[in-house]
Amino acid sequence: MVNADMPSGSVADDAHYGLFRTVLAGQGATLREAFAALSSPEWSEYVTDVPECGVVHAIVPIPGEGSDSHWEMISIRDEVFAIITKCDYQHRRQEFVPSEPFIEAHFPIEGDTTLVDGNNADLAVRCANMMVCRQGLDTQYKIHCPPGPRVLVSLYIAPKAMVSRFGLIAPHGDQEGSRLLEDEPRETTIWQLPIHPDVQAALRLLVKAEFKGIRRTSFVSAKVIELCSFVADAIAAFRDDRAGSFTFSDRDLAIFDKARQLLSTQFVPPLTIPALAKAIGTNTNKLKAGFKLIYGMTIFEFANQHRMQHAMNLLSTRHIPISEVAHSVGYRSQASFSTAFKEYFGRLPRDVRREGAIDRVQRAQSGTGEGAYDDEEWSTGTD
Repeated sequence: MVNADMPSGSVADDAHYGLFRTVLAGQGATLREAFAALSSPEWSEYVTDVPECGVVHAIVPIPGEGSDSHWEMISIRDEVFAIITKCDYQHRRQEFVPSEPFIEAHFPIEGDTTLVDGNNADLAVRCANMMVCRQGLDTQYKIHCPPGPRVLVSLYIAPKAMVSRFGLIAPHGDQEGSRLLEDEPRETTIWQLPIHPDVQAALRLLVKAEFKGIRRTSFVSAKVIELCSFVADAIAAFRDDRAGSFTFSDRDLAIFDKARQLLSTQFVPPLTIPALAKAIGTNTNKLKAGFKLIYGMTIFEFANQHRMQHAMNLLSTRHIPISEVAHSVGYRSQASFSTAFKEYFGRLPRDVRREGAIDRVQRAQSGTGEGAYDDEEWSTGTD
């Protein structure tokens, strides 16, 4: 985390780097403060200002990263803001995000991003979904970005602009929609919505088009307005289909995070949905719908992903029978485990074992490994 006593743009150590708010305006800075900092001499060379259109556009190189890593930032009439992150982070980055009066829409294209609320509940921003959220008053969350490539488009839209420019009006009696648009919501609203193919096409053009200078500024501002229209339409459509829409309290977010932790670590015995709901103190309907909204996959899909990844790790790194690996991830039958494993990875467990054995032999022969088990030992079990 960036130290509050350090000047803007510097870092506390090699392990923790800030994101655009911290780099431009210091730890705890708001989105508006980050954009205001673009007018300072330190950053002004990266800025294109088009006052007659109310547009400020900047392509800011990310300190401490490769030459191709940058944040592209645009403000339109001080009511619509966008950040396009294109980078290959060499360092883990994180920053606190204070509450601001914006409807946020995040479109992950590549790489993992996690939001952590005040109760340390993780909210994954996953590819193939857009996360629409509105922070509650006096709340904050923390963004975690691990090292690696990342492409992310984030929009921040003033609620009044969403109404006046994009026609999003909360119907009478619509509690969730009203919270999304009200001036000072007390609770955080989070919806995870599927991305329409038209939105995917717009995102591809926004990220890949290679316009330069003022043409890039005009192109990006037009695409951001287009995306805002898609967001308004998606919110309206999702709100009309009331199934699965929730406004989450801090307690709800903590409950879903507890479910995530249990599903990713407790494989024996396998957790049923009723047992999981009882363990975390909620009902099954809210658990199923809320979990999918926040994490972008069903409880079964999430649990199966972690079960299979744990099995792969055991097969690759541990010298134990395949039957024991199966039992370790909740399968009574080795045959059932082998079928599920192949369905998930496209390979049988015994094939992974043999590949691991070959790799260990090669590393041992090259002097980089610690020795190898013979093929017979690694193939313990029929599959």
